[in-house]
Amino acid sequence: MLHILLLVIKILLITVSAILAFLLLTILAVLFVPVRYRINGEYDNSSQYVAGKVSWLLHFISFTGGYSKENKVFYTLRICGIRINLSKKKQSDKSDEKKEKNIFDSETSVQEKDAEGYNGKSDVAGDENHSVVDDEKTGYVKKDEAKEEADHKETFKEKEKVSFSQRLKKVKESLTELINNTKETKEKISKKLNNPDYKELAGFLWNQFKKLIGIIKPKKGSLYVHFGFDDVETTGKAAMYLAVLYGIMGLDIQIYPDFDNEVLEGKVKLIGSIRLWGIVVIAIRCFLNKDFRKYILKK
Repeated sequence: MLHILLLVIKILLITVSAILAFLLLTILAVLFVPVRYRINGEYDNSSQYVAGKVSWLLHFISFTGGYSKENKVFYTLRICGIRINLSKKKQSDKSDEKKEKNIFDSETSVQEKDAEGYNGKSDVAGDENHSVVDDEKTGYVKKDEAKEEADHKETFKEKEKVSFSQRLKKVKESLTELINNTKETKEKISKKLNNPDYKELAGFLWNQFKKLIGIIKPKKGSLYVHFGFDDVETTGKAAMYLAVLYGIMGLDIQIYPDFDNEVLEGKVKLIGSIRLWGIVVIAIRCFLNKDFRKYILKK
Protein backbone atom coordinates (compact mmCIF):
# COMPACT_ATOMS: atom_id res chain seq x y z
CA MET A 1 0.00 0.00 0.00
CA LEU A 2 2.82 2.39 0.87
CA HIS A 3 4.61 1.45 -2.35
CA ILE A 4 1.55 2.39 -4.43
CA LEU A 5 1.21 5.72 -2.61
CA LEU A 6 4.87 6.58 -3.26
CA LEU A 7 4.45 5.65 -6.94
CA VAL A 8 1.43 7.98 -7.28
CA ILE A 9 3.35 10.83 -5.59
CA LYS A 10 6.30 10.21 -7.91
CA ILE A 11 4.08 10.37 -11.01
CA LEU A 12 2.46 13.60 -9.75
CA LEU A 13 5.85 15.19 -9.10
CA ILE A 14 7.07 14.21 -12.58
CA THR A 15 3.97 15.66 -14.27
CA VAL A 16 4.12 18.89 -12.22
CA SER A 17 7.86 19.32 -12.95
CA ALA A 18 7.24 18.67 -16.65
CA ILE A 19 4.46 21.29 -16.73
CA LEU A 20 6.64 23.81 -14.87
CA ALA A 21 9.57 23.14 -17.24
CA PHE A 22 7.27 23.62 -20.24
CA LEU A 23 5.94 26.91 -18.83
CA LEU A 24 9.48 28.09 -18.07
CA LEU A 25 10.66 27.29 -21.60
CA THR A 26 7.59 29.05 -23.05
CA ILE A 27 8.25 32.19 -20.99
CA LEU A 28 11.93 32.21 -21.96
CA ALA A 29 11.01 31.74 -25.64
CA VAL A 30 8.50 34.61 -25.51
CA LEU A 31 11.03 36.91 -23.81
CA PHE A 32 14.22 36.09 -25.71
CA VAL A 33 13.24 34.68 -29.13
CA PRO A 34 12.89 37.71 -31.44
CA VAL A 35 9.77 38.57 -33.35
CA ARG A 36 10.87 39.22 -36.93
CA TYR A 37 9.01 41.59 -39.21
CA ARG A 38 9.18 42.67 -42.84
CA ILE A 39 7.34 45.61 -44.44
CA ASN A 40 7.10 46.39 -48.15
CA GLY A 41 5.09 49.14 -49.75
CA GLU A 42 4.75 51.31 -52.83
CA TYR A 43 2.53 54.26 -53.67
CA ASP A 44 2.20 56.04 -57.01
CA ASN A 45 -0.31 56.45 -59.81
CA SER A 46 0.13 52.92 -61.17
CA SER A 47 0.55 50.76 -58.04
CA GLN A 48 -0.65 51.19 -54.47
CA TYR A 49 0.08 48.47 -51.94
CA VAL A 50 1.53 47.81 -48.52
CA ALA A 51 2.28 44.38 -47.06
CA GLY A 52 3.77 43.18 -43.82
CA LYS A 53 4.86 39.85 -42.39
CA VAL A 54 5.49 38.97 -38.73
CA SER A 55 6.99 35.63 -37.70
CA TRP A 56 8.14 34.07 -34.43
CA LEU A 57 10.14 30.99 -33.44
CA LEU A 58 11.41 29.90 -36.87
CA HIS A 59 8.03 30.63 -38.52
CA PHE A 60 6.19 28.51 -35.95
CA ILE A 61 3.65 31.35 -35.97
CA SER A 62 3.53 33.79 -38.87
CA PHE A 63 1.04 36.44 -39.89
CA THR A 64 0.88 38.13 -43.27
CA GLY A 65 -1.38 41.05 -44.09
CA GLY A 66 -1.65 44.16 -46.18
CA TYR A 67 -3.60 46.25 -48.61
CA SER A 68 -3.48 46.52 -52.37
CA LYS A 69 -5.49 48.48 -54.89
CA GLU A 70 -6.57 45.29 -56.69
CA ASN A 71 -7.20 42.85 -53.80
CA LYS A 72 -8.04 45.41 -51.08
CA VAL A 73 -7.32 44.05 -47.57
CA PHE A 74 -5.75 40.59 -47.24
CA TYR A 75 -4.45 38.66 -44.23
CA THR A 76 -3.44 35.08 -43.45
CA LEU A 77 -2.23 33.27 -40.35
CA ARG A 78 0.02 30.21 -40.35
CA ILE A 79 0.73 27.94 -37.39
CA CYS A 80 3.30 25.18 -37.95
CA GLY A 81 3.08 25.93 -41.67
CA ILE A 82 -0.68 25.23 -41.73
CA ARG A 83 -2.61 28.09 -43.27
CA ILE A 84 -5.53 29.35 -41.20
CA ASN A 85 -7.82 31.55 -43.27
CA LEU A 86 -9.15 34.27 -40.97
CA SER A 87 -11.87 35.24 -43.44
CA LYS A 88 -15.01 33.18 -43.93
CA LYS A 89 -14.25 29.94 -45.73
CA LYS A 90 -17.67 29.85 -47.36
CA GLN A 91 -16.96 33.02 -49.27
CA SER A 92 -13.64 31.68 -50.53
CA ASP A 93 -15.31 28.44 -51.60
CA LYS A 94 -17.97 30.38 -53.47
CA SER A 95 -15.33 32.43 -55.23
CA ASP A 96 -13.54 29.24 -56.24
CA GLU A 97 -16.83 27.85 -57.56
CA LYS A 98 -17.42 31.02 -59.57
CA LYS A 99 -13.94 30.74 -61.06
CA GLU A 100 -14.61 27.13 -62.02
CA LYS A 101 -17.96 28.12 -63.53
CA ASN A 102 -16.30 30.85 -65.57
CA ILE A 103 -13.75 28.33 -66.85
CA PHE A 104 -16.45 25.85 -67.80
CA ASP A 105 -18.50 28.60 -69.41
CA SER A 106 -15.50 29.66 -71.48
CA GLU A 107 -14.91 26.06 -72.55
CA THR A 108 -18.56 25.60 -73.60
CA SER A 109 -18.51 28.88 -75.49
CA VAL A 110 -15.41 27.73 -77.39
CA GLN A 111 -17.15 24.45 -78.22
CA GLU A 112 -20.26 26.30 -79.41
CA LYS A 113 -18.11 28.56 -81.59
CA ASP A 114 -16.41 25.51 -83.09
CA ALA A 115 -19.79 23.92 -83.78
CA GLU A 116 -21.03 27.10 -85.43
CA GLY A 117 -17.89 27.19 -87.55
CA TYR A 118 -18.43 23.58 -88.56
CA ASN A 119 -22.05 24.28 -89.50
CA GLY A 120 -20.92 27.30 -91.50
CA LYS A 121 -18.46 25.16 -93.42
CA SER A 122 -21.10 22.56 -94.16
CA ASP A 123 -23.52 25.23 -95.41
CA VAL A 124 -21.15 26.69 -98.00
CA ALA A 125 -23.86 26.48 -100.64
CA GLY A 126 -25.94 29.09 -98.75
CA ASP A 127 -26.74 32.57 -99.81
CA GLU A 128 -23.56 34.70 -100.34
CA ASN A 129 -25.41 38.02 -100.05
CA HIS A 130 -26.54 37.06 -96.51
CA SER A 131 -22.90 36.51 -95.41
CA VAL A 132 -21.85 39.89 -96.85
CA VAL A 133 -24.59 41.65 -94.86
CA ASP A 134 -23.49 39.85 -91.70
CA ASP A 135 -19.88 40.95 -92.29
CA GLU A 136 -20.99 44.57 -92.68
CA LYS A 137 -23.00 44.36 -89.45
CA THR A 138 -20.09 42.85 -87.52
CA GLY A 139 -17.81 45.57 -88.90
CA TYR A 140 -20.11 48.29 -87.59
CA VAL A 141 -20.39 46.49 -84.25
CA LYS A 142 -16.59 46.28 -83.92
CA LYS A 143 -16.25 50.00 -84.64
CA ASP A 144 -18.86 50.82 -81.99
CA GLU A 145 -17.10 48.58 -79.48
CA ALA A 146 -13.74 50.27 -80.18
CA LYS A 147 -15.34 53.71 -79.62
CA GLU A 148 -16.91 52.54 -76.36
CA GLU A 149 -13.58 51.15 -75.14
CA ALA A 150 -11.78 54.42 -75.96
CA ASP A 151 -14.47 56.46 -74.15
CA HIS A 152 -14.27 54.09 -71.17
CA LYS A 153 -10.48 54.49 -70.97
CA GLU A 154 -10.74 58.29 -71.09
CA THR A 155 -13.38 58.38 -68.33
CA PHE A 156 -11.29 55.96 -66.25
CA LYS A 157 -8.21 58.19 -66.56
CA GLU A 158 -10.26 61.25 -65.57
CA LYS A 159 -11.61 59.41 -62.51
CA GLU A 160 -8.08 58.36 -61.55
CA LYS A 161 -6.88 61.97 -61.75
CA VAL A 162 -9.78 63.17 -59.60
CA SER A 163 -9.30 60.40 -57.03
CA PHE A 164 -5.55 61.08 -56.84
CA SER A 165 -6.14 64.80 -56.23
CA GLN A 166 -8.70 63.97 -53.55
CA ARG A 167 -6.24 61.57 -51.88
CA LEU A 168 -3.55 64.26 -51.99
CA LYS A 169 -5.91 66.74 -50.33
CA LYS A 170 -6.73 64.21 -47.59
CA VAL A 171 -3.02 63.58 -46.99
CA LYS A 172 -2.44 67.33 -46.76
CA GLU A 173 -5.30 67.78 -44.27
CA SER A 174 -4.09 64.92 -42.07
CA LEU A 175 -0.54 66.25 -42.26
CA THR A 176 -1.59 69.76 -41.21
CA GLU A 177 -3.56 68.28 -38.30
CA LEU A 178 -0.50 66.27 -37.26
CA ILE A 179 1.71 69.37 -37.42
CA ASN A 180 -0.75 71.37 -35.32
CA ASN A 181 -1.02 68.57 -32.77
CA THR A 182 2.76 68.30 -32.52
CA LYS A 183 2.96 72.05 -31.96
CA GLU A 184 0.46 71.85 -29.11
CA THR A 185 2.20 68.88 -27.48
CA LYS A 186 5.56 70.60 -27.89
CA GLU A 187 4.27 73.69 -26.10
CA LYS A 188 2.82 71.58 -23.27
CA ILE A 189 6.08 69.66 -22.87
CA SER A 190 8.15 72.85 -22.90
CA LYS A 191 5.94 74.35 -20.16
CA LYS A 192 6.36 71.26 -18.01
CA LEU A 193 10.10 71.15 -18.60
CA ASN A 194 10.42 74.62 -17.13
CA ASN A 195 9.31 73.08 -13.84
CA PRO A 196 12.45 71.69 -12.11
CA ASP A 197 10.51 68.67 -10.82
CA TYR A 198 9.96 67.41 -14.37
CA LYS A 199 13.51 67.88 -15.67
CA GLU A 200 14.91 64.67 -14.17
CA LEU A 201 11.85 62.71 -15.33
CA ALA A 202 12.14 64.17 -18.85
CA GLY A 203 15.79 63.13 -19.09
CA PHE A 204 14.97 59.65 -17.81
CA LEU A 205 12.08 59.20 -20.26
CA TRP A 206 14.19 60.49 -23.16
CA ASN A 207 16.89 57.90 -22.43
CA GLN A 208 14.30 55.11 -22.20
CA PHE A 209 12.68 56.30 -25.44
CA LYS A 210 16.02 56.14 -27.26
CA LYS A 211 16.56 52.60 -25.95
CA LEU A 212 13.06 51.62 -27.10
CA ILE A 213 13.72 53.01 -30.59
CA GLY A 214 16.97 51.03 -30.69
CA ILE A 215 15.02 47.84 -29.92
CA ILE A 216 12.17 48.23 -32.40
CA LYS A 217 13.84 50.08 -35.28
CA PRO A 218 14.57 48.06 -38.47
CA LYS A 219 18.03 46.64 -39.00
CA LYS A 220 17.88 46.81 -42.81
CA GLY A 221 15.78 48.67 -45.31
CA SER A 222 15.26 51.70 -47.47
CA LEU A 223 12.75 54.53 -47.77
CA TYR A 224 11.99 56.77 -50.75
CA VAL A 225 9.48 59.64 -50.55
CA HIS A 226 8.73 62.19 -53.27
CA PHE A 227 5.96 64.61 -52.29
CA GLY A 228 4.63 68.06 -53.05
CA PHE A 229 1.50 69.98 -52.06
CA ASP A 230 -0.20 73.07 -53.42
CA ASP A 231 0.94 74.95 -50.32
CA VAL A 232 4.70 75.55 -50.13
CA GLU A 233 4.60 75.99 -46.36
CA THR A 234 3.04 72.55 -45.81
CA THR A 235 5.64 70.95 -48.08
CA GLY A 236 8.47 72.59 -46.17
CA LYS A 237 7.09 71.57 -42.77
CA ALA A 238 6.58 67.99 -43.95
CA ALA A 239 10.18 67.87 -45.21
CA MET A 240 11.40 69.21 -41.87
CA TYR A 241 9.54 66.56 -39.87
CA LEU A 242 10.51 63.74 -42.23
CA ALA A 243 14.17 64.72 -41.91
CA VAL A 244 14.03 63.47 -38.30
CA LEU A 245 13.93 59.92 -39.71
CA TYR A 246 17.54 60.27 -40.82
CA GLY A 247 18.74 60.36 -37.23
CA ILE A 248 16.23 57.89 -35.79
CA MET A 249 16.34 55.06 -38.33
CA GLY A 250 19.85 55.42 -39.76
CA LEU A 251 18.91 53.65 -43.01
CA ASP A 252 18.99 54.43 -46.71
CA ILE A 253 16.43 57.26 -46.69
CA GLN A 254 15.73 59.47 -49.70
CA ILE A 255 13.34 62.40 -49.22
CA TYR A 256 12.61 64.68 -52.19
CA PRO A 257 10.21 67.58 -51.54
CA ASP A 258 8.71 69.12 -54.67
CA PHE A 259 7.76 72.79 -54.24
CA ASP A 260 6.48 73.22 -57.82
CA ASN A 261 4.16 70.24 -58.45
CA GLU A 262 1.51 68.30 -56.57
CA VAL A 263 2.88 64.78 -56.33
CA LEU A 264 2.89 61.91 -53.87
CA GLU A 265 4.87 58.70 -54.41
CA GLY A 266 7.14 56.52 -52.38
CA LYS A 267 8.61 53.11 -51.66
CA VAL A 268 9.45 51.44 -48.37
CA LYS A 269 11.24 48.22 -47.47
CA LEU A 270 12.00 47.45 -43.81
CA ILE A 271 13.41 44.33 -42.15
CA GLY A 272 13.90 44.01 -38.41
CA SER A 273 13.35 42.03 -35.22
CA ILE A 274 12.07 42.82 -31.72
CA ARG A 275 12.96 41.05 -28.49
CA LEU A 276 10.31 41.39 -25.81
CA TRP A 277 12.88 41.18 -23.01
CA GLY A 278 14.26 44.64 -23.80
CA ILE A 279 10.77 46.18 -23.67
CA VAL A 280 10.08 44.43 -20.34
CA VAL A 281 13.32 45.83 -18.87
CA ILE A 282 12.32 49.38 -19.95
CA ALA A 283 8.87 48.92 -18.37
CA ILE A 284 10.45 47.71 -15.09
CA ARG A 285 12.82 50.70 -15.04
CA CYS A 286 9.92 53.11 -15.55
CA PHE A 287 7.87 51.46 -12.82
CA LEU A 288 10.77 51.58 -10.33
CA ASN A 289 11.43 55.28 -11.03
CA LYS A 290 10.00 57.48 -8.27
CA ASP A 291 9.22 60.47 -10.49
CA PHE A 292 7.47 58.25 -13.04
CA ARG A 293 5.20 56.77 -10.37
CA LYS A 294 4.60 60.19 -8.81
CA TYR A 295 3.78 62.30 -11.87
CA ILE A 296 2.58 59.78 -14.48
CA LEU A 297 1.12 56.86 -12.53
CA LYS A 298 0.22 59.29 -9.69
CA LYS A 299 0.98 56.82 -6.92
